[in-house]
Amino acid sequence: MKKHHSAQGFTLIELLVVIAIIALLIGILLPALGKARESARKASDLSNVRSMGLMMTLYANDHKDWFPVLPTPGNNANVFGDQHKMGGVAGLFSHWQVGTQDGTIDSPEGWSRLGGSPDDSRNWAGSKTPIMSTYVDSLEVLTSPAQKEDYDYHGPPIINPSTISSIDQGRPVRPQPPGSEFEVISYNISYLYLSGLRAVEPAVTYPVPLWGTETAGPDIGTSAWYGGGTNSASSSLATSAGTTPGFYSEFDTFGDEGGNFVFSDGHAEFLKNQQEYKGITISIHDLFFSSTDTRPDLRGNPQSINAHKKDRSVFLQTID
Repeated sequence: MKKHHSAQGFTLIELLVVIAIIALLIGILLPALGKARESARKASDLSNVRSMGLMMTLYANDHKDWFPVLPTPGNNANVFGDQHKMGGVAGLFSHWQVGTQDGTIDSPEGWSRLGGSPDDSRNWAGSKTPIMSTYVDSLEVLTSPAQKEDYDYHGPPIINPSTISSIDQGRPVRPQPPGSEFEVISYNISYLYLSGLRAVEPAVTYPVPLWGTETAGPDIGTSAWYGGGTNSASSSLATSAGTTPGFYSEFDTFGDEGGNFVFSDGHAEFLKNQQEYKGITISIHDLFFSSTDTRPDLRGNPQSINAHKKDRSVFLQTID
């Protein structure tokens, strides 16, 4: 005679214990997965930065050690100070960009363009070929997978950055990797560029950052890094971002942790937002671009581009 075994299910207590264990495991694993995802994005961002450094080095090899500098009108003596008027970072890769306003593609942002149509667009040197277009393999390298938000400042370039008093004057936009030159728009570009550097320069002892993580504010000239170039503690840019001039804020790609940069010698690394120098905390901006005129307490800093030629940074412009 066969014995019949009745199947026993979970009791309510056992089921609750299992659910509690699963919830506990999820609670443990989710933060770890989040950190792993952020680490992967940071690594991918660093790869983008390193690739751009290689492309710019190739450009410098073909142009007497100069990293890319946008052409300006022939009689313009302020070539380094007018890089933002020639198109900024976008102008390096595109002469004709189309921005978005209220969901429609109708806002031209290619303020550097000459010519009345995309086919006839050219730079101030008369070339129809953007100066970096033959060096870049994919325009997607301009957008960081870690950047969640940028700002569309609606139309014309910011000729006078001091008129921008708050980072939220622009409309939040999620950056999209450009699929064509038309999409190489400021808010699709995740990086800032220090225009005016050379790959080989005897007066510059230490390598300096060339290309790296932008901020959510207008990184143009002395307004870069929320007014870091002005060394003004009352900077409205920094105040509106909840930070101090020269430092990253919580709104930026990696928050106030720092940013990825490639240097003039080709190496790339993540730079912490807060740097230490002789026992004082300073910003990335002040470590590499400080002047003894504005920061006498940093006199003797060998990593500053102004260490041996105090006005060397005058011939640079930060653009984004």
